[in-house]
Formats: sequence, C-alpha cells, structure tokens
Amino acid sequence: MEKAKLARILRKIPLFKKLSDTEIDLILEMPKSYVSFHQGEIIMEEGERDDAFYILMHGRVSIWRNKEIIATVAPPNFLGEVGFIVGAPRVATVTAADDNVVAMKITSYHFNCLNSHIRECIKDKIIEGLVLRLNQTIDAARKDSTSPSTSFDKVLDEKYARGETW
Repeated sequence: MEKAKLARILRKIPLFKKLSDTEIDLILEMPKSYVSFHQGEIIMEEGERDDAFYILMHGRVSIWRNKEIIATVAPPNFLGEVGFIVGAPRVATVTAADDNVVAMKITSYHFNCLNSHIRECIKDKIIEGLVLRLNQTIDAARKDSTSPSTSFDKVLDEKYARGETW
C-alpha cells in the first residue's frame, strides 16, 4: 500500500488524530508489520503473552471469553492494548470474523523508539479506550443490579470474576 494512502488511513484512526503530518510520517517509517488473517483465524489468544498491539485497518474481529463472543469490532479499533501497556497476559481471544482482516502490528520495542510526544498521544488514546470499556462494564453491571437484593458492587465483582470486562 502506498505511503500517502496509509497516511490517510492513519489520520482517521483516533489513536493518531492529535498527531501532525510529520509525526504520522514517523509512524509510517517505524518498523511494524501489516498482518492479515482469514475468517476464523486466531489473532491473539487469551492467556498468552505478547508485547504488541494491533490497530484494525480492514475487516471485523470477534472477541471471545469463555468460548462465547462478547464483542465484534471493526476499524478503527485497536486490540491487545492491555498486554501491551502492562505486560499482562491477553484477557481475551480474538479471531478474524471476516475473510480479509488486516491490522497494523506494533511491538513495544518499536513503539518505545518513537519520540515521547507521539508515545504519550497514543497512550492517552489507549487509556481513553480502556476507560470507555470500563464505563460500559459498569453500566451493564448497574442494569444487572436492578433487583433490590443485588448490589451494584456484587454484580460488578461477579462480572470481573467471570472476565466480563468488555
């Protein structure tokens, strides 16, 4: 894919919206890989460790916990940010839902080679995404705790124990 087209795609991704054209060019020059997956192929597996995160460029993916699909996401979402940020094992399994899923894979080593402004902008957007997911989990727990005998905290604790944090 040509550099100008990739730059246009990156500018549409929330992780990169605050970056200048020069900074987008630095990201495009950064060693990374574009990976593609066929429908049903595993992109990441719950419990494994990996120092990369993925930015969806094309196609949809399914996110699985306990052998159930808990979400289906499409570009411009990103995946694997928890393991990337804190070095923890993957919290879910992700599979390609479409036949031609394409993602940009960024490792922590290459990410850390970027200048601090770019890293901070991207980390801020990753944190915003995590907070959004946490708020969605809290909202769902509140809806589940409508019974007077069920406390919000208990429902939220049970959801986290089952791994329902998406």
